Order: sequence, then structure tokens, then C-alpha cells
Amino acid sequence: MRFMSGNRPVHVVACVTILVLATTFCDDANSPEVCTLIGCDSGIEVVVSPPPAGSFRVEVFPPGSPATYVRDCETAAGCDRIFFANFTPDYVNVRVTTTTDIVFLEAVRLEYAESQPNRPGCPPICRVASVTVELPS
Repeated sequence: MRFMSGNRPVHVVACVTILVLATTFCDDANSPEVCTLIGCDSGIEVVVSPPPAGSFRVEVFPPGSPATYVRDCETAAGCDRIFFANFTPDYVNVRVTTTTDIVFLEAVRLEYAESQPNRPGCPPICRVASVTVELPS
């Protein structure tokens, strides 16, 4: 059996009514906010510019410490931005070794940007800093 209201089925009118009511109550300033479950990582990102033609190695470590994080890249594909997760020092040494050069940046002061992917007030809070290493041309 099909009920009609004018030329429209009743279920269409009911759906529109529910949609209007749902959006009205969602806009209520007193309604509780819900946190999502999006994750993120804190760490530092190293950008090598220009990307080397062959294989290369990127090492990052705090001043006065042996190498902490190492990433070997066969090519620049997938290594244009290298992220070292769970590594958030205030200062960092960066060494990039290519087939022809070694570039060393000493005691680079890092400035972290904070993000909250699930909205302000919801965890996690992630901190990311970026360092660009300029290779000789």
C-alpha cells in the first residue's frame, strides 16, 4: 500500500522533515561536540632540494648525539619529503649524503606547528617541524 500526500509519497516528506530537524538540533550551541578518531604523528620533515639524481641518505640527530634516524633512498621518488616520526628535538643536525656530495646542517633550531585533526579540544595534538636541505647544483 502506498500513501500519497499530493503528488509526493509520504516517505519523501518524512525524510525531508527528519533532515530539517536533525540539522536544526545539530546547530544548537549547547549540544555536546563529538571528537573523531583521526590520528597524527609528531616529528620532523626533511625536504631535499633539488632532489638528487641518484641514491642518497638522510640522517637526523640532536647535536652531541650519534645518528638517531636514518633514511636511505634509492631515488628521489617517494623521498622528496622524508618524515621522521616521534622525533621532536629543539635543535637538530641534518646530514644528506649523495653519490657526489655531503651537506651538513648543524644545530638547526626547529619551529613546530601544532595541529589537532579532530578539532580543538580533542586529542591528539601533533607537532611537526620542517627542515629544507639545499644541495649544490
